[in-house]
Amino acid sequence: MRRSAAHTSVNDAVRHCGAELRSRPGSTKADALRGGTSGREAIVRRRVKLFVVWILIALWPTATKALFRGQAILNRAVPGVGATVGLPPAELLLSFNHDVAPALSGVGVADSNGRSVPAGQPEPVAGRAYELRVRLGRALKPGVYTVDWSVVSRGAPSSGVYRFTVAP
Repeated sequence: MRRSAAHTSVNDAVRHCGAELRSRPGSTKADALRGGTSGREAIVRRRVKLFVVWILIALWPTATKALFRGQAILNRAVPGVGATVGLPPAELLLSFNHDVAPALSGVGVADSNGRSVPAGQPEPVAGRAYELRVRLGRALKPGVYTVDWSVVSRGAPSSGVYRFTVAP
C-alpha cells in the first residue's frame, strides 16, 4: 500500500516531535506539536489573554455608560458645535439622542470674557421630545460664545459644553 504525501509528512512531524522531546526535558508531545511551546510559556500566554479579557469586561460599562444608563448625548445644535455664523442667533436649538425633561434642564451662554448672556428657560419643541429651544435675551455681538448645557433623560443626568462663533 502506497502512502500519501500528507500521511508521510504527519509521520515525519511525529518523528521530529519525538526528537525534540528528547532534546528539551519538561516539554510534552502536545507542546512540540504546537510549535515547541513549553508549559510555562503556554500558562503565561493564557494568563495574559485572561487579563486582557478581564480589562475589556471591566471597562465595557464605562465605555458604554451613555447607552446603558440612557444618558442624553447632544446630537445636533443650532448654531452648530464649533460653527461660525454670520448672523447672531436669536435662539439655540439643542437636539439629543433621547427624550429630555425641559423642567430639569438648564442652558447657559457666556461670551469670550466669561460674562453670562441672558437666556430663557429651555422649552420643549412641539412634537419633538428630544429637542430643546432656548431663546436668547439679547442680540449677540461678534465673538466666541460658550454654551453650557445640562439635561435629565430617563432619570440620568447629562451635561456638556460647546462653542460657536459669531463673525462680523
